Amino acid sequence: MQQILKNSTTISLLKLIKPEEWTEFKKFVASPVFNKGRSYESLAAILSKFYPEFNSEVFTKQNIYSLLYPGKKFKESVMNTMLSGLNQMCEEFFLYQDLMSDPQREVRLLRQYCKRGDKQRADKLFAKLEAKVSKPVKSGLESYERLEILDSMDSYYVSYDKRKLRNRHLLDSLRNLDYYFILQTLTFQKEMLSGKFYAEDLTDESLPLKLLKLIDFEKLISMIEKDDPENSILLRIYFLIVKNLEKNFDEKKYTELK
Repeated sequence: MQQILKNSTTISLLKLIKPEEWTEFKKFVASPVFNKGRSYESLAAILSKFYPEFNSEVFTKQNIYSLLYPGKKFKESVMNTMLSGLNQMCEEFFLYQDLMSDPQREVRLLRQYCKRGDKQRADKLFAKLEAKVSKPVKSGLESYERLEILDSMDSYYVSYDKRKLRNRHLLDSLRNLDYYFILQTLTFQKEMLSGKFYAEDLTDESLPLKLLKLIDFEKLISMIEKDDPENSILLRIYFLIVKNLEKNFDEKKYTELK
């Protein structure tokens, strides 16, 4: 009995590969760098005939096997091993695509140059990242991304024994962590308050909310406004949004937000 392949896990992953990615995927599975010694080039070439729908009546394990191994008796275990391996290759390809498009590529490169002792290249990348983190934060996501940037910059200080400068850098990292905590906490508060009409009831006795009550965001942001006014603007906006979503309407804060 012919075994239809269109509903298999591997095929469901292959359907996720975009048409403009298919040629690159075939190169990816053919590369010994990624396929760990087992070539999937022939299998990918055969599957190309059925891509992207994979719904042909002749798209069966037996037919694919006969194209892969002409004249040989069908062995389901061999076919399953090939499909399982290709399944893993699909996931590796998705991760590779994400890695290559990741804006944090420079962060990883700086770490590698530090580990490999290429100070000249590390210096250039460090200067570029330092200029990036010296600008005011524009969003909570940017503040989060800076956590990794600052961590890679710390690798630079450690690798090249810049201990006198490292303390200042650690303070900058701590400051960014503080800002991220405030921004993200206010973001969660905003989401909970804006969705309170259709969400389940939240008890004030839950640990996260009890801890939240202990934090004086007004005082924290006022301190930041005094010492770091450029980075305080976004924090103040998020704080005022939360205050205006709370039960007790504050006309002064509403006017300030506008």
